Order: sequence, then C-alpha cells, then structure tokens
Amino acid sequence: MNFAEIMNPGGFPDEMIKFIKVPDFLELVLRFTFNIAVIFVLIRLLYYPTARRKDYLFTYKSVSFFGVVLACKQRS
Repeated sequence: MNFAEIMNPGGFPDEMIKFIKVPDFLELVLRFTFNIAVIFVLIRLLYYPTARRKDYLFTYKSVSFFGVVLACKQRS
C-alpha cells in the first residue's frame, strides 16, 4: 500500500488532498516531536521538581509549541 492509497482511502480525486505539501508536513511533525521531547525534559524533569510551580507549565509548553510553528512558517 503506497502513501497515496493511505491518504486517499475513499478514492477522492487527488486534487482534494494536494493542499498538503508532504515534505513540509513531515518536517513540521519531526520538529514538533523533537521540540516536545526537549521541552518535556526541560520542564518536567528539570524545572518542575525544583520550582513546583504548576501555573507556568502550560505557559512554557504553549510558547515552545508556537515557536516551532512560527519557525517552520518562516522557512516556507
């Protein structure tokens, strides 16, 4: 089974799914995964055990998420 069959299981015309640029999307997913792993280590394993401030956890995660999205957006 190739990628086109996976992305188009119902037999829709290919024009309907061409709005996603696959290499760019895979780069975004890869960067997002790497970012989440690094942020998890920094926040959950280093920052939180010492500071115990739960109110900053969501803020740090949100800022890092939007940073990766904006960085990928600027490259394209």
